[in-house]
Formats: sequence, C-alpha cells, structure tokens
Amino acid sequence: MSNFRNKKVNFSQISNTVLWDKRLSMQAKGLYCEIIDCKTNQDIKLTKSYLISQGIETKEEVEGMLNELQDFGLIKVSDEIIELLEVGI
Repeated sequence: MSNFRNKKVNFSQISNTVLWDKRLSMQAKGLYCEIIDCKTNQDIKLTKSYLISQGIETKEEVEGMLNELQDFGLIKVSDEIIELLEVGI
C-alpha cells in the first residue's frame, strides 16, 4: 500500500477567487501561482530576490506585482521574506 501524502506532485491548487478577479493583473496572478507552488510543493525559502531571479521581468516589475498582491491581502512581504496569507479577496 502506497502513501500518497508523501508523494511530490506536479501541480498546484489555486483559488478561483484569485484567478478570476478582474482587479488583479494577469502578471500578478501568474506570480501568485508561482508563490503558491514554491510554498506548497518545493522546499524553497521564498524571497523577493529569488522571485526576481526566476524570470525575465525587472526588479521593479516583480516588486510592482508583489505590491499588487500585498494590497489585495494575498501575501505579506517583510524585508525580503514573502509570506502567503489566506485568500482575502
């Protein structure tokens, strides 16, 4: 008998509340998906620097997306560390 709870999965569950909210930019939604994946499926210390290093967007663009997510109550950014909050939209 196998234990499915300890198995790594290749997908993440994202709240439809976030995905379908027209007040959030598509870029911020994509970054939120990456944050969810990092927090749930990977053993990564999630920081602004890490997220900036993962794509072609500039530091200012990533910080803008993080600010957007923070303004909607989805994440909290303290210094460099990103904390995932409950869906608050």
